[in-house]
Amino acid sequence: GLMALIHHAHDLMSKEDAYIWGLNASPNPMNMTVDNISRRNGMVNGFMYGYRVRHEDHLKSIFCSPTEDVERSCRVFAKDGIVLRYSMYCARTIFKAPD
Repeated sequence: GLMALIHHAHDLMSKEDAYIWGLNASPNPMNMTVDNISRRNGMVNGFMYGYRVRHEDHLKSIFCSPTEDVERSCRVFAKDGIVLRYSMYCARTIFKAPD
């Protein structure tokens, strides 16, 4: 379940010296794999992710909200050389723009 995923991500972050994990950004089956946790540069989508807390100002987002996911992903990858993305999971969401 969800708690098992969170615990697995925590353990894997500690093992691989990663500081952020997330789900696959796309629900397209062509972009999902059953047995892969990506460690490459890519977007950690804001719909669900976890991180190990670091109090480092240069990792904070400074641009507007629509770019926050990309900015966060790039900043963390540039610092650590790794982001964990669980390619077998994606969230089902409904985007609601403000009126």
